[in-house]
Amino acid sequence: MYRLIIIDQIHNTNIRSKHNDLIIYWDNKRNFYSKNSFSIINFIEENSDHIKRIYLDWIDSISNKRICRKPISEILDVRGKYQAWWHSNFIEKSNYENSPQISDALKLIAVQEWIKDYKVKEIIFYSNNKKLAKCLNKFSINKKFIFKWKKTKNKNKIKITKSFIKKLLPYEIRALYFFARKIIYSFKVKKSSLVDFKKTNSKVLFVDYFFNMEKLSFFEGKFKSLYWGDLVDKLIKESIKSQWIHLSVDLGQKKNIFYNSKQILEKLKLFNKSSNNLQNHILLDGLFDFSIFFETIIDWFYLRRIGIEIQLKRNIPLLKDLDLWPLFEDEWQESINGVVAISNCYNFNLFDRAFKKYNKNTKLVYLFEGQSWEYIMIQAWRKNQNGEVIGYSHSSICYWDLRKFFSSNTLKNPLFPFPDKVALNGNLAKSIFGFNAIESKKIIELEATRYLYINEYKRNQNILLKRKSCFNSHKKVLLILFDYNEKFIKNQLEIISEISNYLERYYLVKLKPHPAKIDFLKGLNKSNYEIVEDSILSVISDVDFVFTSNTTSAAIECFCLGKPVICLCDNNELNLSPLRDVQGTLFVYNSAQLEQGLRKFSSKEDGYQEINNDIFYLNNNFSRWMDLLKN
Repeated sequence: MYRLIIIDQIHNTNIRSKHNDLIIYWDNKRNFYSKNSFSIINFIEENSDHIKRIYLDWIDSISNKRICRKPISEILDVRGKYQAWWHSNFIEKSNYENSPQISDALKLIAVQEWIKDYKVKEIIFYSNNKKLAKCLNKFSINKKFIFKWKKTKNKNKIKITKSFIKKLLPYEIRALYFFARKIIYSFKVKKSSLVDFKKTNSKVLFVDYFFNMEKLSFFEGKFKSLYWGDLVDKLIKESIKSQWIHLSVDLGQKKNIFYNSKQILEKLKLFNKSSNNLQNHILLDGLFDFSIFFETIIDWFYLRRIGIEIQLKRNIPLLKDLDLWPLFEDEWQESINGVVAISNCYNFNLFDRAFKKYNKNTKLVYLFEGQSWEYIMIQAWRKNQNGEVIGYSHSSICYWDLRKFFSSNTLKNPLFPFPDKVALNGNLAKSIFGFNAIESKKIIELEATRYLYINEYKRNQNILLKRKSCFNSHKKVLLILFDYNEKFIKNQLEIISEISNYLERYYLVKLKPHPAKIDFLKGLNKSNYEIVEDSILSVISDVDFVFTSNTTSAAIECFCLGKPVICLCDNNELNLSPLRDVQGTLFVYNSAQLEQGLRKFSSKEDGYQEINNDIFYLNNNFSRWMDLLKN
């Protein structure tokens, strides 16, 4: 019989272990695997498909849990308008941002799977994570193990910030505060014309985000989004009429755009005019009126009442001997009472308003990312329309981004608001997305609109010559790409600060923030770094190496452009990089490994790689898009 020691956080705590104890490390700081001790993250990666399916099937089991003879997914019906379960945090599965506890859930599943081969009598848990301790305690009771929790001290001091204070507030107060801000913003952009939007007889309706615009075109009053690239110009050239609904992002953060309502409305009018009236652009928030306000409040109260009646705490299915409720209690409260709940109610009523009396048989094309608003939109569309719904995967698909993956039973559920077709932009995306058991006729291939500039880069042979000469210069250029998630931004900044002397001596460092997080780097010491906001194409020719977080999709762009890519992995997380299984990428966990990797790349005589054209579908004629939109 063994003692199992699980070490989440040590922080100088003395651990007394015996020679035959089994030791599991919750992080990946000790990247090894021995007979009696190993990282649970390594175990998950070695059994990735199996563990991922277990988790997805558990989510589906919650959907089908029957209470009073009806599954939860049907009980959460909001006044006969839509089913709220399908846009809850449980279905979204955003382990990338909104639901970080999914990582711990996967680790607990891995422990349960691994422990099958061992006779364990006792579990000792070193951590300050109360929720994890509760899960392991219940697991031990069910398995008839002895459980001991060795609570450790938290090395991170609690900082009293606005976000920290907000988390202390009740879910309902946070929801109402968010909604109030939403309403104030919506009033400012309310003059978006729904009348003209409904009159336009178009063949296709696009839904995307109101940012990531090509700067020069934006200031000239021409709509050109980096999501769609030259496809917008192609639509105009082919005289294909299109409607556009744009979603606001990071409300109140980018004040130069989102609080300047006059500029927004002027730009929308210019977008329509510059397209020879072949396009019509509106903001989703611009459809607000008082009837939507009252409908949203009523829906939210109705949803909260149903949530209380369900009592998910008592009814959530066990995963064999695991009770994961302690990890997901906040998830549920947020989906039923909090910001997520009221935001989804609001978005449904806005989409419902946009789609009512809209011309039939129009195709709906949207950015497929697996976010909750997408399921809301599809339900509103099918309530009012019969046109085909196409989810376009505009970026890369990451193996561990669970938003893009589903249980086979969920996909078979006729009530699940999934697009009629999923459009993939390349061979790599098709390979990774193949994990889902989806009929082949529901998968289509479309040109990678945001990556077609790779062809332009390849045609310019002068860039390659310039690239080679860069390796003869005294200082090489290191481009650091940041993601949307602030946690990962801070990790990267901390890593480069630890080797700042080395970087300052040998490299010119350029920092490229995520388009929605430009303000996050404003307080940085700009004497040591150059902050660039231009597109990757405009800066990549001078770059020698690229350093990214393991979540940014831009890593795959740089890899395709022939740049050596180093990805920073989080010691506590799975590998969320789109380059996870792609050979030639270097993954590091700390500053020492980053410096070692840069020295390794710098020592190579031939520092650049061939441009990779096999990952994306790169046809500048948009033949696949035209076949889709003209038929």
